[in-house]
Amino acid sequence: MERLTLERRQVWIYLAAMIGGLMLGAARSGIGPYLEMLLWPVLTCAALCHFRASAAVACP
Repeated sequence: MERLTLERRQVWIYLAAMIGGLMLGAARSGIGPYLEMLLWPVLTCAALCHFRASAAVACP
């Protein structure tokens, strides 16, 4: 997918990810501690990618 397409569909992608997470948590309640260990590394990577992309666009 291109960057512009992802930006246009960003809200729907986040919503789908949240619903998927809720369904996974409801179906397998014991998996929570394992996924919790991945939370901060995934958020860190997402923030890093976001700010790197923003800096690349801002710089000519």
